[in-house]
Amino acid sequence: MLRLISLFVLTLLLSFNVGADTLESVMMPGKVIQGHVKWEDDCQKCHKRFDKEGQNQLCKDCHKEINKDITQKRGFHGRMNDDRTCVACHTEHKGRAAQIASINEKTFKHSETDFSLKGAHADVKTECKDCHKPKIKYRDAPNSCNACHKKDDKHEGTLGASCENCHNEKDWKETKDSFDHNKTKFALEGKHVEVKCDECHKTKKYREAPEDCYSCHKKDDKHKGIFGTKCADCHTAKD
Repeated sequence: MLRLISLFVLTLLLSFNVGADTLESVMMPGKVIQGHVKWEDDCQKCHKRFDKEGQNQLCKDCHKEINKDITQKRGFHGRMNDDRTCVACHTEHKGRAAQIASINEKTFKHSETDFSLKGAHADVKTECKDCHKPKIKYRDAPNSCNACHKKDDKHEGTLGASCENCHNEKDWKETKDSFDHNKTKFALEGKHVEVKCDECHKTKKYREAPEDCYSCHKKDDKHKGIFGTKCADCHTAKD
C-alpha cells in the first residue's frame, strides 16, 4: 500500500513539472481580458512565481510606453510612488469584457497627468467622455486644441493649429490683443492701426484679405475711378 502511495505521489510530481503550465491553466481563476487572450495559456508570460518585484517588470516588458513614462517620471504612471505594484490597480482573470484600467471619474486628479485641467476644461459640466473617446487609451487622448475644437475653428484652418497663440482655456471666444500685424505682409500704419479686424477681414479666411487701397476704399473715392486704383501714388495711410 505504501508503495502505491509513493508511486502516486511521484507520478503527480512528475506531471506537475512536465505540464506545469497546463496545470496552472486548469486552475486559472477566470478568463483574461480580450487584450491578453493570446497569452492566456502562457502563464509565465505574466506571472513570476514567488517574486513580487519581478512581477512588475513582466508588465513593463509588454507595456513599453508605460514603462517609458515611469522611467522618465512623466504622465500618470510616472508620478506614482515607486513601490506601487501594477496589480494594485490592474487585476486580471475577470472575464473577456472586464475593465481592468478603470478610474473613479469623480475623484481622479487630472493634475497628476501631463494635462492639468484649467479654465473651461475644469468646469464641472465637462465630462471625461468629452475628451476620452471609446476604444482609445486614456493616455492616448489628444492634448492639442485643434484635436477637439477643429469644428469650432472659425478660421477653417487658415491660421494653423496653434490656437493658444490667440485663445485661452478660460474662454476661447476671448482672444489676446497681442497679434502683431507687422509680422504679416501688410504692416499697419497710420489710420489702419485704429481699424477693427472685421472692417478689413470680411471672411473667416484672414489671409485672403485684400492688400490694395481700392478694394476697401472704393466707396471713398472722390475721383470716381478716373485716376485709376493706385491711391498710394498720392495718398498715405496716415491721412
